[in-house]
Amino acid sequence: MFATLQSFLTNDAPKRAQAAAALRTLFVLAFAGQAGLALVAWGALLVFFRPDAASALTAQMLLGLAGLGLPVTLALGTFSARSGEQAGALRAALLQGILLAVPVWFAVFCWLIGSPAVYALALLGLAALYYALGWLLVGRYAAQATLTGKQTDSSPQKPQ
Repeated sequence: MFATLQSFLTNDAPKRAQAAAALRTLFVLAFAGQAGLALVAWGALLVFFRPDAASALTAQMLLGLAGLGLPVTLALGTFSARSGEQAGALRAALLQGILLAVPVWFAVFCWLIGSPAVYALALLGLAALYYALGWLLVGRYAAQATLTGKQTDSSPQKPQ
């Protein structure tokens, strides 16, 4: 798993498939890390707290915020990757892996406040949709990273 990342980082001109595999690995690790951390937090909270019945308004607001988070995350990822360099693609994949997993945290919070289960399930469905969108977008960032190759210095090269 980490071999694909290492070969992508050490290769000056990676192939598109190699870049896609490395960036998707990074995206999956970041997304799964965030989702796993949220589930561990849910398990710890489950031991100490039992949710009470609450109004659905807070859960509806969390669902709306999760929906509004998608365009912000996509804009930030596109802005990060627009340099076309490998570092930009890595930043974008990591950023999207972390930020697109936010609905999982919101689902844990919905459970914690005792909102109806339909909202937590909707947030988990939104997280699954975000995962699929992130997977596709990371492939686009891989294509951008392979166009220019590895450029760690943005200043122009001096002729020798």
